[in-house]
Order: sequence, then C-alpha cells, then structure tokens
Amino acid sequence: MAEETTFPGLDKHHGFFKAVEHNQISRDDYHKEQKIWQERRQQEVKHKKIELKAQQRTKRRERQRPDKIVYQPPSVRTQRSRSIYRIEMEVKPGVLWREDINKLGRAASLANMAATKYSLEENMETVIRETIEEFENLQF
Repeated sequence: MAEETTFPGLDKHHGFFKAVEHNQISRDDYHKEQKIWQERRQQEVKHKKIELKAQQRTKRRERQRPDKIVYQPPSVRTQRSRSIYRIEMEVKPGVLWREDINKLGRAASLANMAATKYSLEENMETVIRETIEEFENLQF
C-alpha cells in the first residue's frame, strides 16, 4: 500500500500570486521609468552647466576687453602718465639738473631741492623758482 500523498504545492494560478506577480512587474517598469527619467535629468543638468560655463566665459571675455589699451611698457608709462614735464637746467658750469615734474605749483620746493642738492646760493634758487613759475604760467 503505497500511499500516494502528493502535495500540490502552491497554486500559482491563485489570485494572490497573480497580484504579487503583477506588483513585481509594475515595480520593475516603475524602476525602469525612474532610471530613464534620472538619465534625462542628468543630461539636462549637464547641458545647462555647459551653457552656463560658456556664458561665463563670454562674460569674462567681454569684461577683459576694454576699449582702450591697458598694458603699457614701464618706460612709456613713467614718461607719459606720471610726468607733466621735465626740467633740464645747467645749475653749475657742466652740471645739468634733470627732474620729471608730476604736479604743478611746486616751483618753490623744486628750487629749494635743487639748491640743497647742488649747494647753490640763494639768488640761484630764486632764479630757478622764477624760471619754473614762468614756464608753468606759459604752458599750463
């Protein structure tokens, strides 16, 4: 007597298992959709970053390109932009006094500086001061 007891196992055609299977398929589809959406979103963000960088580059270039020439060599810079005029006088026989002037109205201090530097008499200091004042009045 062999008893035949067969356990039918789980009936996969039952409504509960069909619902579980349907949920798994729906979940897989949802995850696929989310992955596609995230990839699209990452591409959009990447393209926006590239566009922003390009805009920033053009803005920087626009800021860096002024209408006038910015760079001037040091030799040109010191002569043109800082000094208004240059004095060259023979204060003693064979001795030239050269001075670049960057401010007007300093005739007295310039004459005093030249007199001190070259040990000049007071009357020479006065002559230098008057000469500078006359030149400034004529030119400026």
